[in-house]
Amino acid sequence: MEAKAAAAPSLPAGQKMTVQINGADFDFAWIPPGEFTMGSPEAERDRERIETQHRVTITKGFWMGVCEVTQLQWERV
Repeated sequence: MEAKAAAAPSLPAGQKMTVQINGADFDFAWIPPGEFTMGSPEAERDRERIETQHRVTITKGFWMGVCEVTQLQWERV
């Protein structure tokens, strides 16, 4: 497996990387540090009480899987 442990903070959000492990490809997208609002607005239809909006700060960027893990990927790892 060949992958970079960390990425430069200057990468654009959504920058893609594919890592191959035992013949299965895993696609990742770069999530940079930053802030965003998490949760649902109070007026949103079917909103649950626990979905209160609040600010979230990501202090370190990270690589996140683009899709759910497939059965093939699960078996290969």
